[in-house]
Amino acid sequence: MDRISTPDELSLRDALLFVRRYWRLFMVVPAICSVIAVGVCWKLPNQYAARSLMMIPSPIGAAGGASILLDGQNLGKAVDKFDLITLYQVETRKDAMLALLYAVKANPTKEGLLDVMVTDTDPARAAALANFLTSAARQQMLDSHITEQSKRLSALQQRLYVSQEQLRKSSRMVSNLIPDQNEVLSSRVAQLLRGFAGLDAQMSLQEGAKSGEAMTNLQSVILQLRAEQERISPQVHRLSNEQLVALREYYFDSALVNELQKQIMVSRVLAEQDVQVVLPATIPLEKSGPKRVQIVMLTVLSSLLVVMGFGLLRDQWLAYRK
Repeated sequence: MDRISTPDELSLRDALLFVRRYWRLFMVVPAICSVIAVGVCWKLPNQYAARSLMMIPSPIGAAGGASILLDGQNLGKAVDKFDLITLYQVETRKDAMLALLYAVKANPTKEGLLDVMVTDTDPARAAALANFLTSAARQQMLDSHITEQSKRLSALQQRLYVSQEQLRKSSRMVSNLIPDQNEVLSSRVAQLLRGFAGLDAQMSLQEGAKSGEAMTNLQSVILQLRAEQERISPQVHRLSNEQLVALREYYFDSALVNELQKQIMVSRVLAEQDVQVVLPATIPLEKSGPKRVQIVMLTVLSSLLVVMGFGLLRDQWLAYRK
């Protein structure tokens, strides 16, 4: 049996008749819209996208790094450095930051890296902005001491400050107790003091070392110093226990400061390696937008849909009036 068409169904014949009735609109409206779209696209400036990759360890990770990079502090620095208020033709600094935020995209990758992309009409400025933002975010993470190595660096720097204060105190004490230190101490005794102090400083900085194990037995050191002093130069004036303790503390504080400075140098290098810019942004050679062909095609398609909707509504209205 032949299939009976219902009134709600649209047959091929009805579709052809519909196009025949409104063929002028189907021709004219898309043509006008396409011309307008071409004119608008012609005036749109070319956009260039510069990309940069950052490696950010836990506990921050790529997601936390994106939040830091898009922080108002970093965006504000970029606005001031590149004079984006004038460039974006806005009135306030906040408006320039919002415009920059719209131009920057920071997304974590599958490999755990942070992909930073900056879009701008100037390819050189796009690369400069991307590199500036990644560098500013990296420095902010290092200064915040939120990575493991930066936390250790901060702890060492604080301990160095305390040790330097202690060294100044012990130096004043030695100057008061032994005014003629160079004449009283032989080079061998001074060398022994430095040797014991260096060992003590290294032991005190060992992770997990207990306070009782970090220092060499004081009385044993004093006895060894006396024996060495009398063996080398018996005529040298004998130092009291208080003087020997002051000397030992001075040399220990001096050795501790030197050891801390060495460890800070190593820790600073490791902390800087914690957060790295794996791939700095380079000047893009090809434009990333606007997609002019796609814009024109979407405009034509939208105009066809508008004409179709207009025709259907008009037919329904005429049928309703009849």
